[in-house]
Amino acid sequence: MPQIRKKKGSSSGLDRKQEDLLIQQLVQQEAMKLSIEHELGTLKSEKQHQKPIFPRLSGCMFSLLMLFCAVISLIFLIALLPNDFPAIICIFVLVLFVLLSCLWVRSFSYPSRHSREFLYERGWVHIQCKDEQIIEICAINWRDVAIIWHETVSGDGGVLHDYRLQDYHGNLLKGPKSSEQMTLPYLFPQILSAYKRGASVSFGPLAVHQGGIVYKGKLLSWHDFGSLDRCDSSAKLSIYHRKDPFHRRAWAAVYCHQVPNVALLHHLIRFRLFSRYPEPGRISLSSVPARPVVDRRATIIYSGHLIFSARSITMHWGYNNWNGITDTEMTLQRDGTWKATILVPSGATGLNMAFHDQGNTWDNNSSDNYNLGVRTLTRSLFRLSFYWPPSHARAPSLQSFPDPGQRSQRDVQGNPQPDRREG
Repeated sequence: MPQIRKKKGSSSGLDRKQEDLLIQQLVQQEAMKLSIEHELGTLKSEKQHQKPIFPRLSGCMFSLLMLFCAVISLIFLIALLPNDFPAIICIFVLVLFVLLSCLWVRSFSYPSRHSREFLYERGWVHIQCKDEQIIEICAINWRDVAIIWHETVSGDGGVLHDYRLQDYHGNLLKGPKSSEQMTLPYLFPQILSAYKRGASVSFGPLAVHQGGIVYKGKLLSWHDFGSLDRCDSSAKLSIYHRKDPFHRRAWAAVYCHQVPNVALLHHLIRFRLFSRYPEPGRISLSSVPARPVVDRRATIIYSGHLIFSARSITMHWGYNNWNGITDTEMTLQRDGTWKATILVPSGATGLNMAFHDQGNTWDNNSSDNYNLGVRTLTRSLFRLSFYWPPSHARAPSLQSFPDPGQRSQRDVQGNPQPDRREG
């Protein structure tokens, strides 16, 4: 493994910073070599990797635990010392205890400060360091991932997630949090194609086919399926019957680490319930809004036959009989459909579209292309109409609601009230 040797003797702060900078450059160079070797594409993000000291405790819970220990230590210290002992010394000992505890915790994460995770367009690289030495290097392309094992640990700080990537040779590698989403375009089309052919797709103790879900020899039909609790907030994957809306008793409860590709299981169930697979006569294209508007953005949703085998889908589109042809990459959604957002060109009256996958297999709607009408928003202007009354018309009174206790001007001038004085 690559290694940078420490200088003998005492080193200044500047030398320490230079050594850290050299190690970081070495780590980045190793990541670049691996990205070229495994064809991982462009770099999307880089972050420091630090393993938590106490996985079952969150940062807040750990701080409260440290504070509790400090208070208990102070109480014992006061109880053991004589009454005339200075209080300032007790406080000094307490502060020293807290500082030493923080340094002790820091000593666990300091040796791995140079560890890095590199997320690429088509893969992932993890470089584990200890002090000035690289001790472990992991790199994998998303197309080489066969199974993702999602392990969860429940504790006072919530649920911690750990991902293990297994390639087609059986090798296990640690993966990032985005592993399930990044491998979806490669793994989901294979599972969806097998499901459409009528095969039973196995997910460890669970199996899914067109008739429903099978667990320990029991069948839960799609008509009786109620809901599915994912592994986001629990260490178990729970499936509930439709007649149990309050989740009193799970029809099946399996630990997440026992189910391979648990995220694909969730996507397949969502696709079966909310999307269905394309059938003869079913519309394979839709948009939001239903009729795109000129000079505004429109979302195109594709669910044609390419979704069963595609790892990537490109929308080849134009307007007004294929003017301004553009290729736009689409994004895979959780329900199995593909989506792309475009800006409708000015002057367009219709959109023309066709789609192709990574293998240049086309779907042009049986040579008729996919066509969508476009509408233009008409802006209505408010008209201000002015009314000029004739010269003989009387101007309206500004006093719409006269005071009942006062006489109006008309009563004073036109209809004088009779004199009610006696005699």
